[in-house]
Amino acid sequence: MLIVVWILCVLLIVIALFWAAAFLFTRGSIALPSVTEGLDGPVPEGGWPRLSIIVPAHNEQQVIDQCLNSLRQSEYENLQLVVVLDRCTDGTSAVVDRHIEADPRVKSVSIDTLHEDWSGKCYPMHMGVENADGTWLLFIDADAQMDGRLARAAVCTAIRRQFDMMGVLPRVRCRRPFEYIAQPVAQMQLMQIFPPDKINRRHRPRSFGIGTFILVRRETFEKVGGMSTFKSEFQDDLNLARAIKRVRGNVGVVQSDGLLRSVMYDSLGEFIQGWKRIFIGCCKRKVTRLRTYGFRLLAIGVAAPLVQLVAVTLGVLLILQGRMPMAMSLFGAVTIGWIIQATFLLRVYRLLNVPWFAVLAYPLGCSIVGRMLLGAADDLRRRVPFRWGGREYVIVGR
Repeated sequence: MLIVVWILCVLLIVIALFWAAAFLFTRGSIALPSVTEGLDGPVPEGGWPRLSIIVPAHNEQQVIDQCLNSLRQSEYENLQLVVVLDRCTDGTSAVVDRHIEADPRVKSVSIDTLHEDWSGKCYPMHMGVENADGTWLLFIDADAQMDGRLARAAVCTAIRRQFDMMGVLPRVRCRRPFEYIAQPVAQMQLMQIFPPDKINRRHRPRSFGIGTFILVRRETFEKVGGMSTFKSEFQDDLNLARAIKRVRGNVGVVQSDGLLRSVMYDSLGEFIQGWKRIFIGCCKRKVTRLRTYGFRLLAIGVAAPLVQLVAVTLGVLLILQGRMPMAMSLFGAVTIGWIIQATFLLRVYRLLNVPWFAVLAYPLGCSIVGRMLLGAADDLRRRVPFRWGGREYVIVGR
């Protein structure tokens, strides 16, 4: 019995040290600057530059109306809206036509077929740029909604911080149980791969982009060759960020602080497939890296709580046997670990705008996301095709 208690104590101390290290190493580094810093910025010399907002839309009938309503309410003075209708077979085009009739700033471009050598959103984004006249380009997803002040704040922030490309992290709206459970865990894993404090630094920054909202200087966009540079690749945001970094451009990411809202997925199945695609791109299609992240997440999010539960159960049995010192040592180690873990998770969940009670489902979220990462690695290894935007694709792992 004594050996078992000592083993459990060691494991509990390791768990507590892990969360203590996570808290100390991320303190002051998980926060990003806010786009709201540009709300009171001065008018740039020569006036506000022409801004073209490009919205790729593939069968977005359910969300495109709210998106365009929010974009048309923008306070930005020199604005153009370009909606790229990407092989739409639902009522998306009819909704867009209503907005074109109501607002001369809105125009649409129709794509009937997708070129075989283009993948993902790259071709719709390319066609949007071809029909845009802005000196700044803003790519935004059809399921996003912008506050009327965001465009002005974003352009002002990008100019002030000398960003050639800037992403804005949306406030992801949680509507269903799986979003409260798994979404924050997936976002935290993404933050581990791309630490926020390493994205905006000038010295050796980490290339990162936000597909929901990509603001880019047109001059720099054309300098890297536009979307055609990586037209057969996925992760348009990451690839564009990496291309701009290669020409020594500045790439940054800021928080939206509620000025940008987004709904990512309608079902758990869509969530899993969508995040698989995201993590495959973030891990550069490396099977080993995906597996490492997956096993690590299962270890700290699932196995560690089981160890703590076993320790608590054993502690209760020791109390019943009158072995109070041994029981108190187990309870003490478990309590310290729980306090540190809860402090860390509550802080991060608050940053992600997720209700505090969702922390209670953290182990279940780790189980979902951990197995998803392992599944992504297995899909790469077996070259399992996935469907996106009405087409099937096969990604080859490395």
